[in-house]
Amino acid sequence: MDNKQIVTKCYEDFKNGNFEDFFAAFDENVDWKTQEINGTIFDGKRKGRESVCEFFDLVSEHQDFLSFEPKEFISENNKVVVVGHGIIGIKATERKLETDWVHIFTLNDGKVTDFLELFDTAAMKRAYQASASA
Repeated sequence: MDNKQIVTKCYEDFKNGNFEDFFAAFDENVDWKTQEINGTIFDGKRKGRESVCEFFDLVSEHQDFLSFEPKEFISENNKVVVVGHGIIGIKATERKLETDWVHIFTLNDGKVTDFLELFDTAAMKRAYQASASA
């Protein structure tokens, strides 16, 4: 499989709940980065597959993926960039966040060694705020 196929399969495995294969696509020492957002406990940098598993456990405790659709896969050398759109339910506030997102994967020897997620952090922060006037 080429890098684009590996990343595409990651999204399919995630969507289908095949988490064993999903996590197996990541290198044991993967660098995982998401943007930092005040008010959440699962943002920022993580190191290693086990920490990425913990990240997804925390996300599932606090969010529901109502829609999570990759729209475009761009592959160049060892990078795969995925552009998508999602609607996320925030359990604590019962608010919904709708945002475009970008995921940047770096792969080496058929494994994801680096991941960066970009999305609308201001909208995420608002979705986590308890006050409707925020």
